[in-house]
Amino acid sequence: MAPRTDFPPVRACIFDMDGLLLNTEDLYTHCTNLILATHGRPELPWSIKARLQGRPGPASAAIFHEWAQLPITPADFPPVRACIFDMDGLLLNTEDLYTHCTNLILATHGRPQLPWSIKARLQGRPGPASAAIFHEWAQLPITPAEYLAANTALQQQHFPSTPPLPGVPALLRTLEAAPRLHTALATSSHTANFDLKTSHLQPLFAGFAPHRRVLGDDPRIAPGRGKPHPDIFLLALATINASLPAGEAPVTPDECLVFEDSVPGVEAGRRAGMRVIWCPHPMLKKEYAGREPEVLAGRTGEAGDVDMHQVGELDDGWAEYLETLEGFPYAKYGIEVAKSD
Repeated sequence: MAPRTDFPPVRACIFDMDGLLLNTEDLYTHCTNLILATHGRPELPWSIKARLQGRPGPASAAIFHEWAQLPITPADFPPVRACIFDMDGLLLNTEDLYTHCTNLILATHGRPQLPWSIKARLQGRPGPASAAIFHEWAQLPITPAEYLAANTALQQQHFPSTPPLPGVPALLRTLEAAPRLHTALATSSHTANFDLKTSHLQPLFAGFAPHRRVLGDDPRIAPGRGKPHPDIFLLALATINASLPAGEAPVTPDECLVFEDSVPGVEAGRRAGMRVIWCPHPMLKKEYAGREPEVLAGRTGEAGDVDMHQVGELDDGWAEYLETLEGFPYAKYGIEVAKSD
C-alpha cells in the first residue's frame, strides 16, 4: 500500500517539552545516576529509561523503584493544593435514592431487587455505560426508553430532597476557607440531574466556582471517555490551572487529592496520577472485602485491558480508605486549616 500523501495543511502544532524542546532528559539521568551511585547501584540503562519517559509521575516512579531496589523510600508527597470531588454517593446520599427508584420499577415487573454486585458496577460510570450493564442484568419487559422515562419521573420526586452525607458540609466549609487550596467538582451527573439534586443545596456547592464544575455531559469529554478513564479529573485540574491567581504555579497531578466513593472513580483518579480518598457506601465496601488494596491501586480492571503502568501499585500510599468524611485529617495531606477568630 502506498503511503498517504493527501494530508490537509497543518493548522496546529502541539509540543511535548522534556527531551523535545529542552535537554532535560540528560539532566534527569545525571541526577538519577548520582543517587544510584551513592547506594552502589549501576547507572540507569536505556532499557529502563525508555519505559520512564513521557509517563505520569506515579507510573514512572513505580517502574523505576521496581528496577532500582534502593534501600531508601520514595520521596514524601507534596502538600495537597487541589481537592477534586465526585458528587453522587460522596457528597450527597443519592445512591440510596437511585436504588430505591430502581427497585420500585423492578418490583412492578416482578423482578428481584438490585443487588450490590450489580450496583457496584453501575456507580460512577456515565449514563449509557451504566444503562447497558443494568439492562443486561434486569431483562425487563419494557424498552430502555420506557424504563428511563419511569425512572426519571421517580427521580424528579425524590432528588429535590437529597441530603448531604455526614461530614460533607464541614469539610467543604473548611476547604473553602483554607489558604492556597483549590476545589473542583467532577461528576458523571448530567446538567439536568445535577440541578435537580443540588438546587436546594446552593450554599453547600457555593465553593465550587461554575467554571470549576465538570459534569457528565461536558462537551470537552469525548464520548466513551468517562470514568474509569482519567479524562474528567484531568479536565477538572485544567479548569483549576486556567483560573489560578496571577503568579501562582500550576497545580500538578500529584498535588491533587480526588474524593471518590465508586470503584471506577478511584481508578480514574489513579490513572490521572492523583492521590485518592475512597469513601464508599458500606455495602460497596462489603462487596469488595478483601480486595481493598486492588481498589486503592486502581487495579480492579474496571476499564478493561489497560496498561497497568497507568495505575498504581498495591499499598503504594497514593490512596486511602475512609469510612466517613467526618473528622478529615487535613494535616496528613499538608492542608492548612484557617484559624478561627
